[in-house]
Amino acid sequence: MTDALKLLDAAKASKITPVFITVDPERDTPAVIKSYVWSFSPRMVGLTGSLKQVQEAENGYKVYAAKASSPSGSDYTMNHSAYIYLMGPDGWRGWDDLSWVLASRSSRNGGVQAPHEALGSRGGA
Repeated sequence: MTDALKLLDAAKASKITPVFITVDPERDTPAVIKSYVWSFSPRMVGLTGSLKQVQEAENGYKVYAAKASSPSGSDYTMNHSAYIYLMGPDGWRGWDDLSWVLASRSSRNGGVQAPHEALGSRGGA
């Protein structure tokens, strides 16, 4: 998403606030989310909450998320869908320029790590 924002001119990019919502509030504390989103952009907002609040957000945005045991059984990962919603100041509205950029870049997404994995030992800072 941050790569897509870099492709827009400054006036259009300044109207967009990227938001990340965790699907794993048990591990993704506010401190973890803050560090994680900062690694992408200081403009990005990271959201977490109680398990109930996150599940309500998942339901509201039709996001699938479920714990999956790791092969060792000592930890877990999160299986989840990944969506990018484009919301304008007037409610639901696709922004044509950013929609095109995201669509053209989506096949290059590659492996995405969970916040606690991406931060390693920085996760609690």
